[in-house]
Amino acid sequence: MRVYRPHDTTGLDYARDLGDPGEYPYTRGRRPVNTTGSWIQRELSGEGSPSRSNEQFRNLIAAGAAGVDVIGDTASMALIDPDHPMAAASVGTAGVSVCRLTDYIELYEGMPLDRITFSHSLNAPFCVAGLYLAARHHGYDAAQVRGSVINAPIYSEDCGYATHLPYQLRMRLALDTITFCAKEMPKFL
Repeated sequence: MRVYRPHDTTGLDYARDLGDPGEYPYTRGRRPVNTTGSWIQRELSGEGSPSRSNEQFRNLIAAGAAGVDVIGDTASMALIDPDHPMAAASVGTAGVSVCRLTDYIELYEGMPLDRITFSHSLNAPFCVAGLYLAARHHGYDAAQVRGSVINAPIYSEDCGYATHLPYQLRMRLALDTITFCAKEMPKFL
């Protein structure tokens, strides 16, 4: 792997300002997060229907992936029902279309939810509720599910997909999601 070393830099204290990839000050990589010392690289995935996305997940896991990054389509991110006329052109085109519990159950069908981490670029309250209920449906203890979700008001959703919900409501949903996860899904951030 090619990386820049001290002789490639000028005017920097290499150890203080840059460091090697994966080492302090973590400017070019991050600290290992699991007990094996390796990183979890999550492949951005999700396209079309939940069953199509599930197929992608299965392929990634079969190829050795330890994590998957689930991205929602534009309609899902904007909280627009996929059968609404405004959503017609964007359903499933840039991510997975999820808007109801059966979508989450189908999305996680056969997934080893106790071994694989799932990062989610989906609306936090709905994603957490869907994952929690899907895990229970598939026989997993939701407290053992690991992964993460972008919490929109904290992440500043106004820079990307906007749900056009009042800020106070979005903040309340974000805080309720954090509280719920702390109690029911402590390994999920």
